[in-house]
Amino acid sequence: FHDISMGQMCGKLILISWRQPDIPALARKLGCGPYEGCPTLYNPGAFDEAWQIKYVYDPPKTLAPERDDVSAERGKGGFSKHPKWTVFGNVVNLNFDP
Repeated sequence: FHDISMGQMCGKLILISWRQPDIPALARKLGCGPYEGCPTLYNPGAFDEAWQIKYVYDPPKTLAPERDDVSAERGKGGFSKHPKWTVFGNVVNLNFDP
């Protein structure tokens, strides 16, 4: 999880194979819940689905020259120096079944 949170996995693919009933909990721990597109339950009869979780990284911006770190952090102008992650999830049917 450390490499993911630090942005070191940007542009890379990670494949995780897990017990089906545990996939929703794993997705939530990775930051993907129903609002991000990951279901809360796994369909026990589905053997041809893949869950995709995509992280979009917005790197920190440079602070405006006329602002200092404190005023920018308090929302008084400038840009945030902290990164922002957006998580998107979806379930893809691979159509293995005839």
